[in-house]
Amino acid sequence: MESEGVEVPNDRPATSPSQDSAEEDPCVYHIKWITWEDSKTPIITQNKNGPCPLLALFNVLLLSKRITLSELLEMISSRQIMDRLGDLILSDMPSDLPDDEKLNYEQNMSDAISIFPKLQTGIDVNVQFKTSSSFECTPELLVFDLLRISLYHGWLPDPQDTVAFEAVKSKSYNQVIDQIITSKDSTDEEVLTSGLAAEQFLQSNAAQLTYCGIVNMQETMKDGELAVLFRNNHFSTLYKKNSGELFTLVTDQGFLTKPNIVWETLSNIQGDTHFTDAKFLSTPVESGAVNASAELSPQQQFDQDMMIAMSLTADDANDVVSPAEYPKGSTEESDHQMASRLQQEYDEQVSRDAQRQQQQQRPTSRQPVDTGRRRTSSSDKCTIL
Repeated sequence: MESEGVEVPNDRPATSPSQDSAEEDPCVYHIKWITWEDSKTPIITQNKNGPCPLLALFNVLLLSKRITLSELLEMISSRQIMDRLGDLILSDMPSDLPDDEKLNYEQNMSDAISIFPKLQTGIDVNVQFKTSSSFECTPELLVFDLLRISLYHGWLPDPQDTVAFEAVKSKSYNQVIDQIITSKDSTDEEVLTSGLAAEQFLQSNAAQLTYCGIVNMQETMKDGELAVLFRNNHFSTLYKKNSGELFTLVTDQGFLTKPNIVWETLSNIQGDTHFTDAKFLSTPVESGAVNASAELSPQQQFDQDMMIAMSLTADDANDVVSPAEYPKGSTEESDHQMASRLQQEYDEQVSRDAQRQQQQQRPTSRQPVDTGRRRTSSSDKCTIL
C-alpha cells in the first residue's frame, strides 16, 4: 500500500466559517495542527458521533503527506475535502496504461468520485471473518483501492475455539446473520449447533475486536503503515509502529486544544487503552474529557439487525424486494406497519429460542450484540449509517 506521495496543488484559498464555501456546506470540521515526523501536520477533527470514513481516509493522506493544507487553515468543509480527494485520484492515474485499461481506470475514477458524498455518513461494508483485511467487495471500497489505502477490521474467531471457528471462518457478517436466523427454525442438530455457535461468537465479541484480530492486523500491516480501521460502525485512522504496536488517531473535537493527545493505543479487547502524543509518549487525560457515544446500544443494534434480516428472508420467499434503505426512521405509514409486524415476529422468535435454550439447560438471557451495521438487501451487503 505504500507508494510515492502525490502532493495535491494547494491552490484553493484558505477558508473559515465566514467564507462562502464553508457557509454553503453544513459539514465543516476544525483542523488540529500537530508535529508529526518533525513537521507541522494537520488532522481533521470530528464534532459529531458517526462513522465518517471521509475523515479517516483524509487523515491518512494528511499524515502520509500525500495531501497538504495551508498552515493558515483552521477549518475545512466536506466539499473541500472531497475536492482534494478527487484531485488526488485524478493526479494518481498512471500515464502509461494501454487504451483499454485506461478506459476502465477512468470509469473506476468516475464511479469512486460519485461515491464521495456517502463517505460523510456511511458506506456499504460487509466484514468477512477470514482475515483482518477481508471484506466483501462493494462499489464503495473502490475509493480505498484508488487511493491505495488499506481497510482493516479486528473481528476474527479464535482457531482454538473450533466450533465457533468452523461456524464463521468462511462467512461474511451478513451470511452469519442469515445462518443464525435459519438455524432457529431448523430441526437439524448440526445446523442448530452451528447457528448457536455463530450467535455466541457475535455475543461474546460484541466490541468487534478479538485478540486474534489484533494479532492478524499486526502481522498483515507493514511497519509504519497508515490505514483505516472499521470497528463498531466507525472508521478510524490506524497506524502500526515499527515495534508492531497499533494506534488509532484521536479525532474527537473535544481534544482540539490538546496537542499532546494524538493517538490511542489498540492493544487489548477490554478497552484498557491510553492516549499518547505524536511521538507515542503516554499522556494522562482528565476525567470526563472524552465525549460519551450517542450510538445505539449493542442490544438495540442487534434487535434492529435481526428484524431487518427476518424481513429480508420473508421478502425472498415471496419474491419481493425490500426497500434498500429500510429502516431509516421513515414516517411513512407502510414503514410503520412493517416495523410493527417485524417486531412481533422477532418477539416470537426470541420466545421460541428461549424455550429451546431452557430445554437444553442453557441460560435464557440474551447478551448484547453490537452488530455494527444494517442490512439493505438480500445480497451479502450491509449499510453503515
